[in-house]
Amino acid sequence: MSIPDIMLNHTKVAEATKDLIVKLSYVYNFDEEATTNIIKNSINDKHNIDVALLKNNYKNYYQFEHSGKLPSIVYKTQPDNLKKEVTSNSKKDKAIYMFENTSPYAFICSKSKTEKPTKAELEILEYLLVDMDLKPGVVNVLIDYVLRINNNKLTKNFIVAIASQWKRSNIEKVEDAMKFAQQEKNSKNEIQTKVITRKTKEEVKPVWFDKDIDIEVDLDKQKEIEEMLSGV
Repeated sequence: MSIPDIMLNHTKVAEATKDLIVKLSYVYNFDEEATTNIIKNSINDKHNIDVALLKNNYKNYYQFEHSGKLPSIVYKTQPDNLKKEVTSNSKKDKAIYMFENTSPYAFICSKSKTEKPTKAELEILEYLLVDMDLKPGVVNVLIDYVLRINNNKLTKNFIVAIASQWKRSNIEKVEDAMKFAQQEKNSKNEIQTKVITRKTKEEVKPVWFDKDIDIEVDLDKQKEIEEMLSGV
């Protein structure tokens, strides 16, 4: 409200934009003064908040203030209220514990076997955690799933497509993400199996199928056969 009406049309600020401001301020840990300055710099010539510009200004402001560092959320683990109580030493429970108690930053390093992710990998993490608002543990499951089905490649467009589906399905817990990923994998395998089976069952046509074939007829022989048949 410290921004004057002549500068910002308050009645046109959507609830989704307000929620985004709250979320980004939390992620980047900005106070009211910093948030106000960012909003002011994100107002377009129609006196409305440009959401794309807003996101970019948050990122740029944070990196300027923190010498180019990423928001601390990439180093955080799954929130305690969304963690599963581990009750066994099963393979599944061990995997859940690992996904929940490893930060996306550390997880992607372990997968890449490097001490630091590439710039492209960091941008993917930031997009999933900030723009998509996925939980850290869910991001870990997503990265693991994509690497398994995409020949160990983290292609952003491919990841975003899956992340969007998970977001729409409101997946926040690691166990739910693992179950969803397994269902998707089973579905893909089933489709591939059906395709292979269909191709196998298809009739293999001989080279002469559907071709016009010229047959040379021995007229004398044909007459002989006809005479034999007439006497039957």
